[in-house]
Amino acid sequence: LMVDAKHPLISVITMIAPSPDWFTGFQDINLLNEDGTWKDVFVAETLACDGGTSDGDTYVTERVHTNPQAPIYQYTATTNPKTNVFMKDGKVAPVAKWMCTLQGPAFAGSVTTTTTTTTMILVVLVVVVELYRNEPI
Repeated sequence: LMVDAKHPLISVITMIAPSPDWFTGFQDINLLNEDGTWKDVFVAETLACDGGTSDGDTYVTERVHTNPQAPIYQYTATTNPKTNVFMKDGKVAPVAKWMCTLQGPAFAGSVTTTTTTTTMILVVLVVVVELYRNEPI
């Protein structure tokens, strides 16, 4: 994954498999610190979301399409499936941990246009996803 100072935001999504239509991820995380330096490490735990296209309340379920399709939503204590598959100790538990580590610049150089010179640094990051499961398959 490469970012630069003009494009420091990352968004990531992944399906949860097996599952009816569950997924997890995050949106628009800024990898720059307030002083303009790159974060060495970024860690986030994310909750499960329902895609609104298939019914089911366990990881392995018969494929039954939701008709009509439902809105996409993140699971909460009140919207958690009746099996409480995402609950742990009375709270909704994360299903993934995202770890993004700075690996250093992949390219540094100057791009000259007719009026300005812009320094561009692309930063290489390694993203590791650790999926949690609160229920056996």
